[in-house]
Amino acid sequence: MLSFEKTASVVLATAQYVAAGQTLQLSPHDIHRNLLRQMGGLNGLFNTYGSSHTRNAQEVDCPETPYLWKIIENDSGKHVGFGLGTMHVPSDLILSDGSYSSIFSAIADSCDVYGEINLRDPAIIEELGQCIIPLVENAATVIDIQDQDIKSAYEAKLLEIATSVAPDESLVDGIYQALLLLPIFLVQQYVLYSNTPEYEQYLLLELAGTPASALDDDVLSIGRVPGGLEEVSTQCAILEQLYVTQDNLDNQALLAGLNATLSSQISAYKCGSIETMESAFDVESELGNNTEFEMQLLGNRNEQMASAIADILNSSNNKAFFAVGFLHWLHGDKSLNNLLNDYGYSLELVPNYGPDDAEDISNEQCGVTFNRTSGVFELDEAESQGTFSTTVPNANTTITEGTDVSGDSEEDSENVLNSADGTNDEDNSSNMFKMTFTSILCIIGLWCFTY
Repeated sequence: MLSFEKTASVVLATAQYVAAGQTLQLSPHDIHRNLLRQMGGLNGLFNTYGSSHTRNAQEVDCPETPYLWKIIENDSGKHVGFGLGTMHVPSDLILSDGSYSSIFSAIADSCDVYGEINLRDPAIIEELGQCIIPLVENAATVIDIQDQDIKSAYEAKLLEIATSVAPDESLVDGIYQALLLLPIFLVQQYVLYSNTPEYEQYLLLELAGTPASALDDDVLSIGRVPGGLEEVSTQCAILEQLYVTQDNLDNQALLAGLNATLSSQISAYKCGSIETMESAFDVESELGNNTEFEMQLLGNRNEQMASAIADILNSSNNKAFFAVGFLHWLHGDKSLNNLLNDYGYSLELVPNYGPDDAEDISNEQCGVTFNRTSGVFELDEAESQGTFSTTVPNANTTITEGTDVSGDSEEDSENVLNSADGTNDEDNSSNMFKMTFTSILCIIGLWCFTY
């Protein structure tokens, strides 16, 4: 029988794609506009519930340090980059103040910042959007569930959610009816969030179509030059295999989804202990069947990312920062740790990385300028049109020799930090569409949030 953890993977692997499709009017069931209409608009929602992002992760007796590694070139012993193991949820849920500081210092010490895919690139978002269109059109909903007991259980849960978010009793039914029309993936996402007390405020934002950005996107928004390590086609292939229609609804997965929660995984990640993370996510019991899908999810993707990381590091004398799901780094024979070693690099855990540990890297060294109007870094014209530039295979940015990513002064550093919300000059639909793909890497099992 499927565990609660197994169902949650499908939730974030697919539900947010559907949400994005609805925001872009790829589906007639526009939950976000319906809910906002019921609640008196976005301002009404925020006035009713508040929208501040306080750190509300559970307090745990742990070091609460980030999963941050130096990348060392084996032959020279030179520190050439950083690796960060992420969890694809809002940063405020999983990072302590110390973790924020260490991650920021490492990003400031790097010229380029890479995620699994570059969610900051409109072209990438558009390409990913082509995957979702046919899937949204054929999505299964609660109405399609054949088992009446399971269907009734979902209807009861959605009524509970509608009751909890409605500003007054007269609006409950309208919200409930809108939820019933959602694809199962999005329904399970909302159920998952509803079952996770730490996620209460983010559930409201999700329903409004203005989700908080995940740690991965925050990292890309802070860095000087963002890029991606994977091809879009890789992400799309995984999404297609996770997609559920009326013909392949699974009763066990549906039942498990009713009780899925993220609380223990959030607590484990914030703990900062690798042993605690591996124990909490119980990877060995969830993986190891060596199915074609698992090879695609883990081995093939890790090989692609390791190759891209090596190409990036070989093409520049400046440090680069790589943020990918935690378990990519350590799990299995084809972990990034093992694969990078084959390329001549090793990982050194540095949970506490402060300003004193970093070089005083300037924007000029990195070939970028901070645009104070847009709040983002831009490649200098001379650098972007220079004679030596290498487009990294399977990556979505161009690395230029002599490039660097960090502030020239305290004022520059403050500007970097101020640009970290990931919403500069972007409307809600664009932000929602980007966040749709944050969790494409999730698969069966709650450990998906670290893939």
